[in-house]
Amino acid sequence: MKSLIGLLSCWLRATTRFLAIELLGRLLYYSGVLFAIGFLRQRVGRRRLFIPMYHRVRGRDELGDARLLAVQRGVPVDLLEKHLQIFRWFGPLKTLGEAFDHLHDPAKPGRNVIAITFDDGYRDNLTLAAPLLARHGVRATIFPVVRTASGGRPLWWDELTHTLARGNINGGGLVPCLANLEYCELSPADRDRIGPRASRASMARFLSERLVELPGTRRERVLNSLAERLGVPPAESDHAHLYASWDELRAVADAGFEIGGHTLDHVVLPREDPVDAEIQITGSRKAIEQLLRRPVRSFAYPNGRHDATVRALTAAAGYRLAITVEHGVNYADTDPYALRRMPISRERPFELALKLAFYGWVNRGK
Repeated sequence: MKSLIGLLSCWLRATTRFLAIELLGRLLYYSGVLFAIGFLRQRVGRRRLFIPMYHRVRGRDELGDARLLAVQRGVPVDLLEKHLQIFRWFGPLKTLGEAFDHLHDPAKPGRNVIAITFDDGYRDNLTLAAPLLARHGVRATIFPVVRTASGGRPLWWDELTHTLARGNINGGGLVPCLANLEYCELSPADRDRIGPRASRASMARFLSERLVELPGTRRERVLNSLAERLGVPPAESDHAHLYASWDELRAVADAGFEIGGHTLDHVVLPREDPVDAEIQITGSRKAIEQLLRRPVRSFAYPNGRHDATVRALTAAAGYRLAITVEHGVNYADTDPYALRRMPISRERPFELALKLAFYGWVNRGK
């Protein structure tokens, strides 16, 4: 009885909190209060840099729920257009390099500046997002992975979901497929999570949590073994359309978008040997500069992971700034190799306005 009362109490608190935020957010949005806060924040207080983070964008007729992982579902292009309108309330929109200069130049007008970023170099960033941004006079920063832009092996989470979506998973769920598989030891709770009743999306979330922690070569071995056990052929041909090519990236760079480094293979850098991490960081910059014939000064840590060694390697490679996935606002004294971001999903306009209005207070950072 006590446990039931406790569950009801938790549910009631969560529901009350949700309704309060929903109602208060709508009230502040439709009354114009959030617009007024945005106006004031551009003129009062410390200089601030907001870095919204996107990954994928999808068309109006595309069902994002068909993608197994949240990172793959993307923001509908019509919602992205509404986001642009909200961002304009809170400051000018610039590429990351331009916004970084704005932040450190007291002569620039306005206290806020916003730099929209897209990670991983998906083709929909160029075919859907870039034309929309250009129509609004906005330029963003795109961080492609050298391997996929060159037509190589897909990013590991796309390969994982390809395997799970097409694999022959029998009535026992994923548990039999992982028996004795390297780095996939299962606890009793794990077996329940990916058992016969589990959806393929649940299986994808479970495995992605395991795989993200592995060095790149070990992760590839696990993916190869899993694909073989499930009878799924290599995924390269099925993913050729997913990622922007160098010709496409060159065209969007010529249109004023910034292209930044994101490693050669999207490895989690602190998990790699320092020598390999240096190759990934430096090689990314050199490849982009050679292929696009323009300087590369911005870097995005894959999965946002970094440590003191990785930050030092990034600085030594010639990048002038690097971004994480840590939530928060950036100021002139923020470490340029640990800039914070604002993850963006499918926030409705009033939710995004509410987030921007109070982000520097709730997610201030150090």
